[in-house]
Amino acid sequence: MMEGPRPVANSERASLGQLVDKALMGGAEGAMFRGYPTVFNEENSPNCLVLVDDGRVVTHVGMTQRWASIAGCTVRVACIASVATDEAYRNRGLASQVFAAACEKAFAEGVDFMMISGGRSLYRRAGAVDVGRDFIAAIDAGAAASLHARDIRIDEFVEGDLDACAALYDTRVARFVRPCDDWQWLARSRSAMSRDVDMNMVRRRDAACGYFITGRDNREGVTDVLEFAGENTAIAGALKSLLARRSSRAVKMRLQQNDFALKSLLENAGVALTPEKTMGTLLIINFEQLMPRLTPWFEHRIGVAQAKTLSFRQEGERFLFSDGGNTVALDRGEAGVAVFGYPEKPLFSGLLAQVFPAPSLYYGINYV
Repeated sequence: MMEGPRPVANSERASLGQLVDKALMGGAEGAMFRGYPTVFNEENSPNCLVLVDDGRVVTHVGMTQRWASIAGCTVRVACIASVATDEAYRNRGLASQVFAAACEKAFAEGVDFMMISGGRSLYRRAGAVDVGRDFIAAIDAGAAASLHARDIRIDEFVEGDLDACAALYDTRVARFVRPCDDWQWLARSRSAMSRDVDMNMVRRRDAACGYFITGRDNREGVTDVLEFAGENTAIAGALKSLLARRSSRAVKMRLQQNDFALKSLLENAGVALTPEKTMGTLLIINFEQLMPRLTPWFEHRIGVAQAKTLSFRQEGERFLFSDGGNTVALDRGEAGVAVFGYPEKPLFSGLLAQVFPAPSLYYGINYV
């Protein structure tokens, strides 16, 4: 008899590992548990929802929950992870059943929205959408040389650098509020975003002023920067040294939409920046909770008095945005695009157009 959806039991963790390794890692034993400790550590077991048949885990939808800061607004985010169904049980709607249970659990536990690392129809049917506007930069040796700063050097990361990395990351406009566990797991596993990684500190003299987390594989001579943070001139000034350290011909990195200063530095060096949506998809979970939590952003954009004229409510699957004069009704997916996206056709006018979209989050090492 099928059990669930429910949290995985400790006695079922081995079966869960076998399922996700086979479905997502080609059967490499232990690969998922090693590569994604934020999901599969025992304390997160309540967020690993499963269906179990005759003692064997046959479907899994994992989730992590983190606080995040968006332009000073504190929100609660769930990241959906490691969705897998045993091959013999597919095409029965089991993953949809467990995903719905994950959404219900997230709502009950105060989550505002979900970030989902994929764009399958399973998620889009629920209202998950593409959002955000990041920029992809490919920096060649010539551009890196023109940005080079002689007083900047790159050193190998050591565990004593964890606090500096956390402080540097905390300067980002849109970021996860990471427990120290996330940094410690990264330092131990040296794995992020499904790849083995190298970690390098950027220093001016002896002061830590930035870091790079890069894919170790150096694909086709290109170093992929999976996450960076720090002083803009230091990050730009370290690119030549990063190329030399990695024996690469180019560095590829993703800038968030609020990386204005670094974007300007790179463009002035002749680097082309290609707009791209934020990774994965986003699903609004609790609209009427999320909107008040974004009040500091609204006040930043239009002032305290004007922000008080905004109101938001949900009626069934209609999400209503009002600025006191106009009211716009959207479905769940449209609401996600309106709040965090960059639609080609603006969905709002007036005050609503001035406060939306809000900055979007990028996973970095929180990718699951």
